[in-house]
Amino acid sequence: MTTKNYFEFRQNNSGGGWDSDHAVGRSQLVFVQASSPQEANRRAEDIGIYFDGVSKGYDCSCCGNRWSECWDSDTGQEEAPKASKVSLGDVAFVHHADGTVEKIVGTWDWMGELKKRGGW
Repeated sequence: MTTKNYFEFRQNNSGGGWDSDHAVGRSQLVFVQASSPQEANRRAEDIGIYFDGVSKGYDCSCCGNRWSECWDSDTGQEEAPKASKVSLGDVAFVHHADGTVEKIVGTWDWMGELKKRGGW
């Protein structure tokens, strides 16, 4: 059996707005479980993630494309993403290989951690 890792799709705020559709499991951060970067890209496109927004006029040319494809060299991560690794209050969706979609609301307070360590 082929290992299926989780590939990350993080949205660029092109044109000053986010493109989210919680009904299909799309938000600022999406993870797709797949056996290859190419499979992850195909599955991402199935939920409305696109990689050619500037050339099609969907996205701002100065900000760049909203989404980036996984590269052939991307390996993804073995473990399913957890709320503790998603920024506080952000919503992420995890698309598992079996077709289930999991909504995660982030609990990671990275600003609080940075302040505790003396940053800022």
